[in-house]
Amino acid sequence: MSQFEQLLEKYAELAVKSGVNIVPGQTLQINAPIGAAEFVRKVVKYAYEAGAKNVNIDWNDDVITRTKYELAPDEVFGEFPAWRVTAMEELAENGGAVLSVISPNPELLKGIDPKRIATFNKTANSA
Repeated sequence: MSQFEQLLEKYAELAVKSGVNIVPGQTLQINAPIGAAEFVRKVVKYAYEAGAKNVNIDWNDDVITRTKYELAPDEVFGEFPAWRVTAMEELAENGGAVLSVISPNPELLKGIDPKRIATFNKTANSA
């Protein structure tokens, strides 16, 4: 195992045991970019070893995000799926944990109409 893999392993263990402090029977929701798949797999392993009841993953992809902002109709950015709100409320009501893995690309939305970005952010935050 390379030094990078060893450090990634330790980081995943730390994220589960100290970051979200998974307890037996708890559900973990992970939000992560596809590029973090290797790390997320390790987190999932540690979460189940710590007694997680279930681990759900919501993957995101920069290319798909960019394509949506470029090509989707304007009305999409004023909508937020009710099922997502319900799922997060249910997770919170049941004492679930959330781990968000963030790997920002500062150039991702360069050239995109700022109104689209602002509308979506406002809609998501109010949901």
